[in-house]
Parts: sequence; C-alpha cells; structure tokens
Amino acid sequence: MSYVYLGIAFILFWAVAYRPIKKLIIGMIDNRGDKIISDLTKARELRAEAQKILETVKEQANETETIAKQMLEDAANDVAQLKKQAERDIDAEIDRKLIDASERIARAEIVAMDNIRNKVSDIAMETVREILNDNMDSKTADKLIAGSINKLDKKLH
Repeated sequence: MSYVYLGIAFILFWAVAYRPIKKLIIGMIDNRGDKIISDLTKARELRAEAQKILETVKEQANETETIAKQMLEDAANDVAQLKKQAERDIDAEIDRKLIDASERIARAEIVAMDNIRNKVSDIAMETVREILNDNMDSKTADKLIAGSINKLDKKLH
C-alpha cells in the first residue's frame, strides 16, 4: 500500500508542480529561442554589413585597377614622348655636329688652298729668280725689276 500512497503522492506532486515547471521550462526555451533569434538577427545584420563592406572594397579595387591602368597608359605615353624627344634631340645634335664638321672642313680647305697657293707662288718666284739670275745680265734684270715694281705699285694703289 505504501506504493499506492507513493504513486498518489507522485501524481499530486506532478499535478501541483506541472504548471510552474512547465512555465519554467517554456520560459527557458523561449529565452533560448529569443537569444537564438537575436543572435540570428545580429548575424544577418553583420552579414549585410560585411556584404556592403565587400561591395565597397570591390568598388575600390575596381577604381584602383582603373587608376593603375590609366597610370600605366600615361607612363607609356610619357615614355613614347620622351623617346621621340630624345630622338629629335639626338638628330638635332648630329645635324649641329655635321654642320660644325663641314664648317671646319671648309675652313681647313681654305687654309690648305692658301698654303698651296703660297707654296706654289714661292716655288714660282724662286724658279723665276733662278732663271733670271742664270739667263739675264744685270741691266736687263734692273729694267725688268723696275717695270715689275711699277706694275705692282699701280695694282696695289
């Protein structure tokens, strides 16, 4: 019989304790559910924020890539312009040096021609002197010299 009383006590205990225990268990489950919902909401918000940050980063990466491409194109254009300018400068320098060399060659030719003329003139004068000394007497030489001096005097004045 003691089991019967024990069974009745057990049923009475459950009948009395069922509601508060049920409320306690349901409250704990609800609190746990609310916490899970709150965590999920936070996770969704964080995911949305991360998605926005990812889009911003992608946009910045695209902008950076575009800027880098533009910089590379600008640099390539600058290099091409610098190359063309260097080629023009080199061509101009070569032209200046060719003109300078041509002028020096022309001056050297003039000096060489003057030297040749002077040398030929000296040789001719020496030859004439030798011929005159060998073939003329002193009276004829004096007359020839006097005539030459008069002709020179007229040509110079």
